[in-house]
Amino acid sequence: MRLPPRIVGDLLTVARWLDELETTTTTTTPKDETMPMHFDQLQKLAELTTTAADSTIVAAFRDAAADCSPAWAKAFHHVADVISGNKSPRSVFILKGNSKLPFAAFSTLPGVTCPGAGECLEWCYSFKAWRYPDAFARQCQNTWLVAKRPDLIAQAFNRLPNDITLRLYVDGDFDSAQTFKFWMRLLENRPDISAYGYSKSLDIVADNAEHVPQNYTLNLSSGSKWDGSKIARELTAEQFVRGR
Repeated sequence: MRLPPRIVGDLLTVARWLDELETTTTTTTPKDETMPMHFDQLQKLAELTTTAADSTIVAAFRDAAADCSPAWAKAFHHVADVISGNKSPRSVFILKGNSKLPFAAFSTLPGVTCPGAGECLEWCYSFKAWRYPDAFARQCQNTWLVAKRPDLIAQAFNRLPNDITLRLYVDGDFDSAQTFKFWMRLLENRPDISAYGYSKSLDIVADNAEHVPQNYTLNLSSGSKWDGSKIARELTAEQFVRGR
């Protein structure tokens, strides 16, 4: 899903990309410093990750790595290596907290994986993560894994600690009924994991509510294209929904 030009402009204004988005790398910048990438460059890579053939995605990330800071180049090469099968995925889930209160988080690319997004795209905080190479690379990696190698996500999921809380998703969203049911099956097989999330894909959730296990909670939030709709109103009656 390509973002409308107006929304892209708003995002650039809000984030300001650390006040450096519109600047050019100068010779006075330390060689190993992480310089910000232009939003349109990252948006193009994000779109390719969800639409293009693997060979095209790999070539695009390799090309991007040839003209950026070392930190971004490393991140881009990692994505290309995972897609080409040269490396295993890294940090599919982010583990946070401590031994007494552990929790995990999963993310994909915002915008392009959010079919239910509405006005939230104008102020979506998830795009701010694109200031950081590792965060962007993880979103790209996970987006590709969801589409092409869900078995690797399942392996990482099954390695999560017992009795953990999982936020699904932090960035991104359920992009299809197939993806939603995939996650619900994983959660059903790990009743020790307590999962929750803020989804705008209300139509997908509503159409597949019978697949939701007891250990998943959906938090309702504003900004989706379904705000005020019959689907949104009826979904509030489901037991797994919070924020009625």
